[in-house]
Amino acid sequence: LRKMRSVWADKESGFFPLDPVPPIIVGAFGFKVATLAAEHADGIAIPLDGYIFRPIPMEDLVGAARARRAALGGNPLSVSVHAEPSSDFREERWLPGSPVRQRLRAVEADRLILQSLPDAGVIRSATPALFDEH
Repeated sequence: LRKMRSVWADKESGFFPLDPVPPIIVGAFGFKVATLAAEHADGIAIPLDGYIFRPIPMEDLVGAARARRAALGGNPLSVSVHAEPSSDFREERWLPGSPVRQRLRAVEADRLILQSLPDAGVIRSATPALFDEH
């Protein structure tokens, strides 16, 4: 991560310099990476309700990462939370005041990332040339 930052900031590196240098967000599914992200990155991206075989609540990962950042005396850690892929986000769980929204507010999440499941029919109708068998 340090190397990535230095390349982005170095106007002489030959790489297109980015000004300002973008924040580095690290995806964390467990405690080890969450605390490493707190040490070296600008933020973490974590699953709302764990990941497949690792059902670690987001509150626990955020708590561990923020505790590590506080121990180091660093700037506040950005928190992005991503939900499991879905084909319908009109569910009550996403409405203002819902338990999910209360949890996000409690951990002071900066953003919620919703992932949509692909609809093969919509993809085929939008890009017929990709599926043309000629």
